[in-house]
Amino acid sequence: MKVDDREINRREQNREKDEFDDSKIIERILGGEVNEFAILVKKYQKGIYNYALRMLGHEEEARDLAQDIFVAAYKGLRGFRGESKFSTWLFRIAINQTKNRIKYLRRRHFFDDEQYTSEAKEVPDAFATLSGSEDNPEEAFLKKDFSSLIMKGLMELPPDARQIIILRDIEDFSYEELSQIMELNLGTVKSRLHRARHALRKVVEAKMAQGKK
Repeated sequence: MKVDDREINRREQNREKDEFDDSKIIERILGGEVNEFAILVKKYQKGIYNYALRMLGHEEEARDLAQDIFVAAYKGLRGFRGESKFSTWLFRIAINQTKNRIKYLRRRHFFDDEQYTSEAKEVPDAFATLSGSEDNPEEAFLKKDFSSLIMKGLMELPPDARQIIILRDIEDFSYEELSQIMELNLGTVKSRLHRARHALRKVVEAKMAQGKK
């Protein structure tokens, strides 16, 4: 039977898709190809690290936390049922691991004197209060400065409020995905996000007012 070039290309594309499809990767891992987990790490490590950094405000601790999250995901991989996306399941683990790490660091008084970093400099403007071309040096500077204020403001919020803003406004999860990640109904997710944004706005506005004095 002759197979035309289009059919060959379609099969190759499907094969490549399977190679990077989360469910297929997980099947291979659970089937004994444990090194395939590195593909999932590479795919999600930036998002997980950025989440950890914005939650903890400290590079080294964020790296350690990100590693713990992936270790926990690997150990619990057989518990992934495919009822949600792997990314949703992974960030649910991230939330639990982060809560544990924050409790541990608080017991060690880590947050008392620590000077938080903001290495994730491209923090999106959650309120879209600044706009304009990045080609304009003055506007670019102002936007960068405002992003720094947002990062500092985030670190002053309670972890639960900081978490939901990061997941929705920075990691760009949908409300439905947030509902699955946080194991809350949609109404609760939306009300918590509204309160968290309001709290962040107040903190940022207060910092801006102090800067004008």
